[in-house]
Amino acid sequence: METTLNAQNKNNPPSFFSTALKYGLILFVVLIIHDLAWLALTDNYQSGWKGAISTVITIAGAFMILSHYKKTYMNNQLTFGEGFKMSWVALIVSSLLTGIYSYILLAFVNPELVDMMIQQQYDEMLESGMQADQAKEAMKFVQMFMKPAVIGVMAGVFGSIFSVIWALIAAAINKTK
Repeated sequence: METTLNAQNKNNPPSFFSTALKYGLILFVVLIIHDLAWLALTDNYQSGWKGAISTVITIAGAFMILSHYKKTYMNNQLTFGEGFKMSWVALIVSSLLTGIYSYILLAFVNPELVDMMIQQQYDEMLESGMQADQAKEAMKFVQMFMKPAVIGVMAGVFGSIFSVIWALIAAAINKTK
């Protein structure tokens, strides 16, 4: 059955962009599940661990995307350019959707989360030894960036930038020709 499916996929593969979109959507869903689980299980939304886990999920996603793409559509033969293009487009899709999700979450679903994140930043400044008046002054700068639209755009932009790096690494490791 799988051999027949693979033969059909190689003879009549879906378009590049529909495949990249599918992979990007799958990665986005996994990242959202991680985010919602983190929200449900902890009160520290800005934890470094949360970011590290998201990064690991994204990197693992890039490798899994290319491995599946290479095996299913490319007859286990993948050039660096083909691999880079597929993983980069899929990661861009995921990053842009994550930016939109972040905006919706912070603007409509849980706007109190922004206030919590601002308070966490302030508490971390005080814990690091910063004087209260210095921390209050620094918070003016932090608050400029702690708006749902800004956070959403930054998530999309930084995700897009990092997607180039992860795509390059994944493509270099997965290339076979």
